[in-house]
Amino acid sequence: MPTHLPSDERTLGEFMVFRKLLGQNIRTRRLALGLSQEQLAALSGWGRHHLSRVELGQASTSAERLITMAQALNCGIHDLVPELDEIEAAQGSADH
Repeated sequence: MPTHLPSDERTLGEFMVFRKLLGQNIRTRRLALGLSQEQLAALSGWGRHHLSRVELGQASTSAERLITMAQALNCGIHDLVPELDEIEAAQGSADH
């Protein structure tokens, strides 16, 4: 499945930071619930390999899949998706 990346450098950087923060949020919630990747994959309907790649910021996913992940983690999608200020702060620190 191809990943469509933005063409301009700033947007590409923000996109990569978004993926990294999203993955960190999913991993943090998974670990807080004491779940393995295999267990969360089964609960969410995701493949374990895809879950691993998303947690590492190496893959993106659809809004529909984020909804199933939020349900599996007993949280709202807003708890997983990073805020714009988080992305900008992380982007700024990565630039220095």
